[in-house]
Amino acid sequence: MLKLVAVLAVFSSIIGLGFSDDCFSCQSLLLKSSGNFSTTWPIFHHHWTQNGKYDGMPKYWCEECFGTRRELIWDVNRWSIVDCLPNQTDACFGSHEIVYSPNVGKGICLWDVQGTWHYCTEGLTNQGCVSYGEDNTVRFQCN
Repeated sequence: MLKLVAVLAVFSSIIGLGFSDDCFSCQSLLLKSSGNFSTTWPIFHHHWTQNGKYDGMPKYWCEECFGTRRELIWDVNRWSIVDCLPNQTDACFGSHEIVYSPNVGKGICLWDVQGTWHYCTEGLTNQGCVSYGEDNTVRFQCN
């Protein structure tokens, strides 16, 4: 039985499925970046604390982010910092991505995401962000 579990773990990590339960193991994350995202959105470079789940994955919020109500969620094949949850859009006239990861398989934890993140650089409107910048130095570190 142990061999079967090991084989499934290796197989799922190769094809990018992962085990979403592992993503709940980290209660606090530190957001880091050394690229342009760090100067555009310094308010987000703090600890993010798990505060429930969304779409079967952990959901985080940032108490240290100076009162921002933004949340960090798994949604539509990527991790995103949003102003409102997609199922609670009344307060924000929609759900808008301020920062989002590259597409990854469901079950890939935030601290395992590699690649280029996109962040809003100008004009967050009711329809979303007008333009996005890119930063390949964005990382989440489990604390």
